[in-house]
Amino acid sequence: MTSLSGLSFLKAKFPHTEKVISMAPKENSLVTLTPVAQEQDQLSNVHIKYGDKQSYLHQQHPIHEIKILLDSLKNEKIDHMLFYGIGLGHHIDYFQQQFPNVPYSVYEPKLEIVHYFCTNRSFESLDTPKWRDLAIETSANSSSYFLRQFIDKTPGTISLCILPSYEYLFEQEISRFKQEFEQVLKHKKGNRIVSHKFSQFWIQNSLNNFKEICQTPNIFQKKKSFENKPVVLVSAGPSLEEEIPYLKQIKQDQSAYIFTAGSALSTLISHGLYPDAACSYDPHPENGKVFSKVIDQQIAEIPIIFGSCIGGDILTHYHGTKLHMITTQDTVGSYLFPSQRTGYPVIRDASSIAVVTLQLLCLLQCGPIILVGQNFAYRNGYQYAGGIDYINPQKTIDPKHSEHIPDVYGGTVATNPSFKSMRDEMSIYIRMFKKQDVINTTKGGAAIAGAPFRELKEVIQQLVPYSIDVNAFRAPEPVYNQDHIPAAIQQLEQEHQNMNHALFEIQRIFLEMNQYIRSNQHQLLIESFSKFDHAFNQWHNNLFSKIFVIPMCRVSYEILYQQVENMRKEQQLILKAEAILNHYGAFFEQVKQKYAQLMPQYQEVLPKNQTYQNKKDENETISNIYPHRSLNI
Repeated sequence: MTSLSGLSFLKAKFPHTEKVISMAPKENSLVTLTPVAQEQDQLSNVHIKYGDKQSYLHQQHPIHEIKILLDSLKNEKIDHMLFYGIGLGHHIDYFQQQFPNVPYSVYEPKLEIVHYFCTNRSFESLDTPKWRDLAIETSANSSSYFLRQFIDKTPGTISLCILPSYEYLFEQEISRFKQEFEQVLKHKKGNRIVSHKFSQFWIQNSLNNFKEICQTPNIFQKKKSFENKPVVLVSAGPSLEEEIPYLKQIKQDQSAYIFTAGSALSTLISHGLYPDAACSYDPHPENGKVFSKVIDQQIAEIPIIFGSCIGGDILTHYHGTKLHMITTQDTVGSYLFPSQRTGYPVIRDASSIAVVTLQLLCLLQCGPIILVGQNFAYRNGYQYAGGIDYINPQKTIDPKHSEHIPDVYGGTVATNPSFKSMRDEMSIYIRMFKKQDVINTTKGGAAIAGAPFRELKEVIQQLVPYSIDVNAFRAPEPVYNQDHIPAAIQQLEQEHQNMNHALFEIQRIFLEMNQYIRSNQHQLLIESFSKFDHAFNQWHNNLFSKIFVIPMCRVSYEILYQQVENMRKEQQLILKAEAILNHYGAFFEQVKQKYAQLMPQYQEVLPKNQTYQNKKDENETISNIYPHRSLNI
């Protein structure tokens, strides 16, 4: 087989690699490959030199190496195998023999090995739908980009297989890849937990808060009051209470605005200190606890800056000034008040209110931003500040779920995965906004990249008294122009009806598909696949689906997305049709449940004074699109 035919095979099988595969290896490449003479019955091999390291790509007896590498996996549950390194493909051939029904993908860090691979082997055994993906590294960012895409679309357990020669030759590359692999898996797991916990609340709260969004100003209407003004961002870390005297001095001197993030509000109130603003965005119903002291004591002097998906029934009982910020999880607010119309930014959802508030301050162009109580770590057995009635500030550190990370003094401090993730996310936003004036004053806290440590008692010496406008929140601001709302809701309701039509068409195709399975009509099944793709795309691209249904079914949608590649690559028509009915049917069962929960609130909040289709017909349509429960397939 020639190099041309090998390269052509890969380009045809994986079109997204064509540009990379067509590139010639660099003239100054550190990779040198030399063929190794083998006996006639032995597998091919190659000697590789990489920088000052050299090795055979496979051991001198490759089959022995491969058996040791893969036989240990026979008793493991493998849903998908990821090979780091294509080598000469011997390990992939053996894997296919031992695990013929398990799909696999390949990540190759060196283009030179891909070219050699294409020149020196046949491809008959690799022309299989079980080979799902190929990625070739072209930069240090290639692996993280690939892993995010790959893990998002791959269901089940992913096993990682690395040839010993790669472990030796490409030590740094593999160390980075393994680290990124674990990080992406953790991130995906964390996102799914968050989605499962909050997806229902995001939409419910968006609708509940719609009236408040219409009646309160956007915080960015106050931007001129905060531009180039110092702001102290106060979080509820265990070092907070040490800084109370300095915060009181700042408040008295009016030398910086004081914004609290989440539960820090409770700590400050317990010390008789009212911040200039309290920020909150948590969609959970228990978020109301954060503001219990403010509401119970009927404190009206503390403005609240709330994310538009905020939960906890806070807003109806809040006595102080209210300002809002639209967040990315608020699909309703983003549709009715898009940033293109208002001119105001949308705040990205984040892992903590401190990170959300940091984004807000960066977009308001405040500076400097002074972090207080931002430990992201344990301190003397405490994880939170005192004065928070609904949280136990003490925490026994579990060695199994903790690690030590750099602290502000150059040593290390114990933290947990959640705190560490928040710290990393805050560092990302500091870097993204290119903020050079973020100061971390948190004693004993975790080091935060981009926020050098200085003690607060030193920082306040450089703050100028009476440099802020204490009346910034009191000046009234106009609310959004709402003349466009009736037309926007009318369009949304038209999309609502179109969505129901698409669902009815999906129902009809499901019933047809089931009939074709039973009668073994392959050609009609092929035609039904095309019809289903069209109907599903109509549903998926529908505005009502995007704003309400898909966000409410986020976890189910992600699970479905992971199965799409398997269904697309399935070559047996009956199995493919059954998979579509089972996986899409399960997804639409979830759609049915969430839709039923949504409709009373949707019709109460949005579609007033609109003309709608008959409610009985609508309910009949939505209730009949899930035949998979009764299909005998």
